[in-house]
Amino acid sequence: VLRAKAALEALSLRFTSEEKKQFTANFTEVFADFYTEEAVEDVVKYFRDFGDKKFQEKINKLEKALPNLLDFPAVERLADEIGMQRVLCHGDLWSMNLLWRPSGDDLNLAAMIDYQLAHMGCAATDLVRVFSACLSGKDRQEHWEKLLEEFYEYLSEEVSDTKMPYTLEQLKESYRQSFPLCAFLIVPMIGPMFEMLCKNSEDEKQREFLGMATEKSECLLDDILYFHERNMKLTNGKLLN
Repeated sequence: VLRAKAALEALSLRFTSEEKKQFTANFTEVFADFYTEEAVEDVVKYFRDFGDKKFQEKINKLEKALPNLLDFPAVERLADEIGMQRVLCHGDLWSMNLLWRPSGDDLNLAAMIDYQLAHMGCAATDLVRVFSACLSGKDRQEHWEKLLEEFYEYLSEEVSDTKMPYTLEQLKESYRQSFPLCAFLIVPMIGPMFEMLCKNSEDEKQREFLGMATEKSECLLDDILYFHERNMKLTNGKLLN
């Protein structure tokens, strides 16, 4: 998946001005219309329906953070403000848009599909989305930096002798800054899975899947709050390296 994402970005570096005009939508236009006040309330309700008292306290913090967290224009400007070159982003990179082909005991990526939300934007937004959707909470928390480094190596190979569109540190910083909003946007995709699993909660296998979904959701909530607080300190000039 990381190599395919790198190849997509590298291809976009060779786009002509006319080709870039085919991807005129920006991040705000792509996502803001989907996340109405009602949709946001549904996400909060989804979190409230699953979890103990400790979980509910985090939800209260999330609700207070939402007015600042749901800043779509800020993520739209992020690449420009950090000094990154805009690249072609898939826009909806998550498990349902990845097709796999059996290869012995393994699976190989066959295709990334559904490019309806493709746009020229910040590379990190796709990566936050796919990590949040496809990894367990523990794996994502422990390995996100290593995975970004691996992705950057693939991008370097795909770009070849063309100038890299951004540095590794810019990629990591854009990941940190885009995480709260982009991770929040993946939650509605997990919600239907939760509902399906709860209908069959007496089944042992379903309980196992429900536990996995709960772990993923709680870790997402923890990191949404963590990176949001970190980013607010950065915005207010209070973050010291």
